[in-house]
Amino acid sequence: MDKAISKLFSILLFISLLAFVETIVFKSGKNVEGQVIERIDRINVSEFAAKTTIQSIAYAIEIYTAVNNGVYPTKEEDLLNAKPSYIIRPFNNKNYEGYIFSLEFYPDGYKIIATPEQCGKIGNKIFIAKSKGIKYKAEELLDTILEESKNLVRSSYELTEKDCGEH
Repeated sequence: MDKAISKLFSILLFISLLAFVETIVFKSGKNVEGQVIERIDRINVSEFAAKTTIQSIAYAIEIYTAVNNGVYPTKEEDLLNAKPSYIIRPFNNKNYEGYIFSLEFYPDGYKIIATPEQCGKIGNKIFIAKSKGIKYKAEELLDTILEESKNLVRSSYELTEKDCGEH
C-alpha cells in the first residue's frame, strides 16, 4: 500500500511539474510573411494554468479519498495538514494566475470552480470539476490516473468549462 501511495504522489508531482513547464513556455507562430513571432498569449496561459491546477486539486482529493478508505475530505485543511500534504498551498477563495478558486466539499464528493478575476482580460473560461462519486482503492487509483493521463479521459471526476460571460 505504501508503494502505491508513494507512486500516486510522484504522479501528482509530475502532473504539477508538467503544468508549470507548459505555463512558462513561449508559443511560436508565423505571420503571413513567414517571420517567426515569439509571444505569450496571457489568456491561454492563465486558462491553461487554471485548468491544470483544478485537475491537480481533483487528483489530490481523489488520492486522499483512496488512502482514507473512501472518505472524502471535509475541508481544504484536511488536504493541507495531512502528512505528507496532498496540496502545497491553500486554493479556496485565493487568486492563482488571475483565477479565483472555490473548493466545496460534500460527504459524497466535491466541486472545484476556477473563475477569471477579470473576464476577457485574464481568461474567457470558467472551469468546474465535480466528483462522479466513484471511489477507488489506492492501487486502483494509480492505474486509473496512468490510464487517464494517456487517454485524457477522466473517470473519477468531470471537468467542464463555460464562457465567463454566460453567468
